[in-house]
Amino acid sequence: PSASNRQEWRFIIVSDQSTRKKLVEASNKQSFVGEAPTVIVACAETDGHIMMGGLPCFPIDVAIALDHITLAAVELGLGTCWIGAFNEKEVKEILGISKETRVVALMPIGYPSDSSAVKKRRLSFNDIVKYEHW
Repeated sequence: PSASNRQEWRFIIVSDQSTRKKLVEASNKQSFVGEAPTVIVACAETDGHIMMGGLPCFPIDVAIALDHITLAAVELGLGTCWIGAFNEKEVKEILGISKETRVVALMPIGYPSDSSAVKKRRLSFNDIVKYEHW
């Protein structure tokens, strides 16, 4: 889904090891970006549409698409990680992305190295869901 069927999302699939290593540098030296066999670079070719609440559509539309990719990956036994800490200008230079195109996120994807890894504490259902009012 996308706002008004804009379909602004674009994805670059990066498997080349040397390119993934460059992406490590552009993403605050997060080493697992280079360790994963594939990195999905989620972009948007946007027309600048703003929603009624004043926010641009493209980050939300790309997030929805990445969420669907994450769900499909989990079904296949793959792990993903949303990376928002990156230098957009550097990523664009590494991948030859146009000035007009926005880079929204990087998503390393691959088989988890340890399925018994300690789970992070998650908020309870009652902590995040309210009924009828705050």
